[in-house]
Amino acid sequence: MMIQKLSRVYILDPGLQIKSGSNYDIVKKMSVFLKKEGCEIFILISKKYEYDVIKSLSQKRIEVIPIFSVSPFNSFLFCEDINKYFSMIKQTISDLKKFEETFGKADFSIWSIPMSPIQLIANLFVKVSNINIYNLELTPQNFSNIAIKCYKKLKKNFLSRQDIFYLSRDDFTEKVLKNFLSINIERYPQLTDSYSNKYKRKVNKNFIVGIFGVKAMIDEGVFDDIVKKLLSLNIKIIFQDPKCIIKNKFHEQKNISFFKYEDKISRVFQQIDFGVYYFNSMRYKLLVSGIVNEAISFGIPIIIPNNNLASETQKIYNCEISYDWQKPDELFKKIDYLVKEFEVIKKISIYASKVWNSKEGTEKYIKKLFKEKLIDFGKNH
Repeated sequence: MMIQKLSRVYILDPGLQIKSGSNYDIVKKMSVFLKKEGCEIFILISKKYEYDVIKSLSQKRIEVIPIFSVSPFNSFLFCEDINKYFSMIKQTISDLKKFEETFGKADFSIWSIPMSPIQLIANLFVKVSNINIYNLELTPQNFSNIAIKCYKKLKKNFLSRQDIFYLSRDDFTEKVLKNFLSINIERYPQLTDSYSNKYKRKVNKNFIVGIFGVKAMIDEGVFDDIVKKLLSLNIKIIFQDPKCIIKNKFHEQKNISFFKYEDKISRVFQQIDFGVYYFNSMRYKLLVSGIVNEAISFGIPIIIPNNNLASETQKIYNCEISYDWQKPDELFKKIDYLVKEFEVIKKISIYASKVWNSKEGTEKYIKKLFKEKLIDFGKNH
């Protein structure tokens, strides 16, 4: 499937600063698949980067270039100062133009996720590649008063750029954003590891649970109760603890271990029987959760708060196991229910996984990109 004419690719991620979290994970996945297609990869990241980011990706012969001054998580994205907002847009335009002067245009570029209106708007005024792929996501920054004013003011600019293709990785972005933006948004496959039969599940004598959202548990004062509950059921616990908040507390407890996000998450899902993800449901009200998506992909039951985009995604695949995050007793009851009915729930989760992987996954994303956008572009140039 290699396309000789499409050799240079820019992956843009102003939010990529550390070797942790979904920004790094998604960029790495895209790079690996595009590298297999024979592409020369350049990753454009934040100027506020940690050395490990460049070191890790450089080992795969991928050039990483820090160029972005403005992060998609900048606190000023919610300000009412129009001058400050425009200055961030101008700075991003300037960063891109300086990069282009040195490195030239790519055959195509891909903006990773998540982004903010600053990058979305700046992209209208610069052309660092012959064809642009912009991945959209529902983030709170998209709906600030200033952002909506900019959408209206720049309507003609959005319509005039025929070389930019806007993609979303969920079933909700198009419906919501088209109320504000005059652009065509196409649904593309999720960027997930995707479960396949090559992953052989370890048969566990006792249940093993993966715990996500440690900080939220501590902040809400439920951490100790959740640990006590799981240990009382003789369940082994693997905590996601990237900042080592609790690791020292349990260094002598044999039934507890830890992992960081940058450890490939598929390795964790191969070990656990189910997951518990504790977060304020407002956090993912309009955000896709990579952990939940990967869990569905791998056929892993995962208990999460209700009334958010993550739980809505579970509903679509008929594998929702959710609770009111403000009521810990509900979470404990869900754990008891899952343990008691595990074989039935496991079958439901595996079926959801098969449905998910029939249409989602990083490899499908890249193949669809080549088939529908890049091959056609290559033929015409």
